[in-house]
Amino acid sequence: MFSKSILLVLLLTFTYLPFLSTGNGIAGTDQELKVSYLQKKPDDGCGCGFYDIRDARKRLIVEGDYADVIWINIDGRDIRLKQEGPEQKKGKYSVVRYRSNDITVRTELYKTGEGYESVDLEGFVIVIRGKQKTFVKVKGGCGC
Repeated sequence: MFSKSILLVLLLTFTYLPFLSTGNGIAGTDQELKVSYLQKKPDDGCGCGFYDIRDARKRLIVEGDYADVIWINIDGRDIRLKQEGPEQKKGKYSVVRYRSNDITVRTELYKTGEGYESVDLEGFVIVIRGKQKTFVKVKGGCGC
């Protein structure tokens, strides 16, 4: 029993170790990718939007529609990405991959609440470009 507990602790530690680094960057990257606030005006109507949980003003860093497209600001540029493959869902948890040229964005979100035509979500947005990788803990939702 004791050895299984130690094995579980080690497994969890090494699985989540990258998320224990300070700031937005994951430990061991050469240069941190900078995820910032969208410069484009948010679209009206139905869609999804997420903000960095550390931002009291709740400025959007990711915005998407229901047409498998998201916008994210990386290194000062708003970038449009298309969904790559199907959404992976398990209960209240979902993972979606998006891609544009050499940039991959993965959203790992779980449902925290529901409204009439909306859903509240929180989790992580992970941005990868070559060997660079960063993540942002986000809150937001989808709805009309």
